[in-house]
Amino acid sequence: MDDDEKLWDHVTKDIEPLKNKERPKGITDPAEEKSPPKPPKKIRKAKTAHAVQATAQNAKPQPHRHDDKSGIDRRNWERFVKGKMPFDGRLDLHGMRQDEAHDAVTDFIKRHYALKSRALIIITGKGRGILRDNLKRWLDIDGLGHKILKIVPAQQKDGGSGAFYLLLKRKR
Repeated sequence: MDDDEKLWDHVTKDIEPLKNKERPKGITDPAEEKSPPKPPKKIRKAKTAHAVQATAQNAKPQPHRHDDKSGIDRRNWERFVKGKMPFDGRLDLHGMRQDEAHDAVTDFIKRHYALKSRALIIITGKGRGILRDNLKRWLDIDGLGHKILKIVPAQQKDGGSGAFYLLLKRKR
């Protein structure tokens, strides 16, 4: 035993665990430690059409991904993310509570989709980030995700991380 271990043993010899208290997560008793778990065996995927179909039926629906480049040509993508596209509508959520902002976003998108608008700006504000963090979740909850082609953070001139550009799909 080296000096550090001797010192530690001397310091901790009188310590007793607290009764009726759970240990904080991540702290384990050395006596309870087990050997590291074995890595899982590789599962070989079936390549039959039936297995692929069964896997597709059991898969959970994924939320819409609005931050990739698919569905838009490169020139329009660059204009969109740089904020150089003409915006048809602007919604400022400053001063709204969550329920008010949620209703405003839903109405705003539905109205502009019906008007066949293409590009929109929604300003959530920076603050504590509650509205900003909830915006994409609201779009999935209300089923508006199928009306939106892309959503990306705005450029600094339009609000930076406290605003978003939305590109609506074309109504056909």
